[in-house]
Amino acid sequence: MDCYAKAFFIIIYKCRIGLLAFVLACATGLSAQQADFGAPLKIPPELSGSFAELRGHHFHAGLDFKTLQKEGFPVYAIADGTLSRVVVSGTGYGKALYISHANGMMSVYAHLQRFIPFVEQVIREQQYAKKTFELDMTFPESLQFKKGDLIGYSGNSGSSGGPHLHFELRNKGGENALNPALWGYSVKDDIPPVISTFAIYPSDHHSLANGRSTPLLLPVKCRGKDCLLAQDTIRVFGQMAFGIEAIDKSNGSANKLGLFTMKVFINDELKFAWKLEDVLFSQTRYINAFFDYAHYDTTGKRIQWTYRLPGNRLNIYEKINNRGVYPFFENGVHHVRVEASDVAGNTAVLSVVLQVDDQMESLESKSFLSEELNHSRFFSHAISNTFETDEIKVTIPAKALYEPIYFDYFMESSLNPHIYSKIHHVHHSGTPVHTNYSLKIKPEGLPKTLENKALIGSLDTKENKWIAEGGRLKNGFVSLNIKKFSIFAVCIDTTEPTIKPIDVFNNNVPISQTQLTFRIDDDFSGIGNYVATLNGRWFLMEYDPKTKTLKGMIDAKLPKGEHEFKLTVSDKMSNSAVYKAKIVRQ
Repeated sequence: MDCYAKAFFIIIYKCRIGLLAFVLACATGLSAQQADFGAPLKIPPELSGSFAELRGHHFHAGLDFKTLQKEGFPVYAIADGTLSRVVVSGTGYGKALYISHANGMMSVYAHLQRFIPFVEQVIREQQYAKKTFELDMTFPESLQFKKGDLIGYSGNSGSSGGPHLHFELRNKGGENALNPALWGYSVKDDIPPVISTFAIYPSDHHSLANGRSTPLLLPVKCRGKDCLLAQDTIRVFGQMAFGIEAIDKSNGSANKLGLFTMKVFINDELKFAWKLEDVLFSQTRYINAFFDYAHYDTTGKRIQWTYRLPGNRLNIYEKINNRGVYPFFENGVHHVRVEASDVAGNTAVLSVVLQVDDQMESLESKSFLSEELNHSRFFSHAISNTFETDEIKVTIPAKALYEPIYFDYFMESSLNPHIYSKIHHVHHSGTPVHTNYSLKIKPEGLPKTLENKALIGSLDTKENKWIAEGGRLKNGFVSLNIKKFSIFAVCIDTTEPTIKPIDVFNNNVPISQTQLTFRIDDDFSGIGNYVATLNGRWFLMEYDPKTKTLKGMIDAKLPKGEHEFKLTVSDKMSNSAVYKAKIVRQ
């Protein structure tokens, strides 16, 4: 066994016995306890995002290291390895490097500003060869990095919300994200998580919490690790599940981070537990079954369930009884304890007293209890389900839902002259959908000249505006595959995008100018593609959707004379705008 392999197995052993630390000595690297993994940055570590933090439709797959609100900090390889993948995109990870290591692990460095010159050169050649800014490529050269080699510079590219380095560790061929804190990448943290809400979920209309069968949300106050409800005792009867809203923080940072473990004890017996040591990318969308999605849809707050929906396939659960639904039928007092811990071992403890009351009367009317069933259709999550009328067809494949639902639908006419169908209320936006289902809507009054501009839109009820979802007219219906329930209708998009020059005046580029910058936008279907040419040849421009800007660099070797620049921007419904300018070199 070579020295590298020995060091790797030593790390594994130390991790298993809990010897985990990430301490930068004089801000230059990891402590000697972490034998073969170095620091990706040479600045003191501070987190703006933690592993498995709850994000939109996914668990956060790594750590976000702050970079002092600046771009351009050198980024280093954490260990010897081979550059296996490079991604360049205006969204997602932006500019990212993937390095494969001899131990089967992979390190990922995302939202970079730029790469080292050799990588930049290869990427530029590929961009011009394929005539595209965006790339996802296996690196054509066998480029080897040594631990501590410079690989790029931190930035804010892609879907980043501010300058930082997104850092990941993976295994299983890059398909499984590992918690970097378990491999030494942790920061100083002696602050316990904060629990702000405790939720009780009666499992049916015959189960009651404080007289109601709807979710009961109770505020929580924490002092240090000890958390309590304002109400001493909660009256319950029937089958109950629970949930908490909680965040974590680390020393010296105001950022809200995620939990590492959660446990539920009833009368001091462990009933439920999960731990976020790793997350498979194939499972990450199951986050929508991990928390109360309906509550999040209306409030923007995530209550993490201590309950597992039937269609939730996350492999993070270490202990679970009856999917986290507990019976409370016999009169008496029960003590519930919820423990929420961060990866540093700090734990917040919430103590709740439940009083079973078999004489409790419901405070809800019978009409309320039966309202959902009166106009709904039962859909099992385990099989394919179809709903069809003359105006709409909905086909939901098996396992697209996380649990059985009573499918709710109604239709209404529209007075909006820009709507070309009935308005269809397809179930509820607070019910998450895991995979695409087929949605087909029959248009009404759509002129033949506008058929190629028709698409499905959804109504944003908070902003009261229609959002383009996509789709095309085929066989008499506008069809779309989609992963959400909403209010839908057929809309059209006939408006071309806008192109606004930032540093081009009167369609002329000054002699000394080396950069071209444009702001592009579209009012409905969104930017579909763009093509820039210089003297009829493809010209590389970098698109940043966050700022809606296109930037291109003029080659210093551009010959003397007058050069024709042309920019064509099209939206997703093929409406196009064109901008032309002259570049003069003397």
